[in-house]
Amino acid sequence: MDMALLEKEQARELFMFHAFKHANHVTNDIENISMEIIKACEGLPLSLEVLGSYLCDNPILEVWKDALYTLKNGRNITGGSDNEMLWTTLRISYDHLDKDHQNMFLDIACFLVGFNKSTFCRMYWNGDDSCSLMFVLQNLKDRSLIKWAEDGGLYMHEQLQDMGQNIAMEVPMNRFIWKPNIYLRNNQV
Repeated sequence: MDMALLEKEQARELFMFHAFKHANHVTNDIENISMEIIKACEGLPLSLEVLGSYLCDNPILEVWKDALYTLKNGRNITGGSDNEMLWTTLRISYDHLDKDHQNMFLDIACFLVGFNKSTFCRMYWNGDDSCSLMFVLQNLKDRSLIKWAEDGGLYMHEQLQDMGQNIAMEVPMNRFIWKPNIYLRNNQV
């Protein structure tokens, strides 16, 4: 699969836009690590957006170092297809979500892309405080893992959806029943 890569300056602008949305002051150490992260993302726009959103305005140098370390080591370990390399990068943001947020991300990736916000909230709300549901959705949106379309529909980038579906297949069956072959077989026209 050929992915459109950004030139060095475009990659820097995209990452900086997402990583430093509200930052008034960026330390030299964080700026230096951000340049290494941009280089390690190899111009992949989705990686730059998701990692930038994950690190957004975080002043803790160790968090930036950990993201860079994970990014570099993940690529060396997988070494496989473009999808695996991209998913390794994107998974950094997913792995740092708490369990409930991870579960909602996986539910969206497997079942809920395309639903409008009100339908989604009615389906997903299990009697808990609806404010917490909106908090989780906002967190996923802030990390660039989901987006809302102009028509109110929930969507995510195809690569994020593929990654989520692959993660879901690794989750014990008591959490998910989604299996792509079964779903396709049962829903054929």
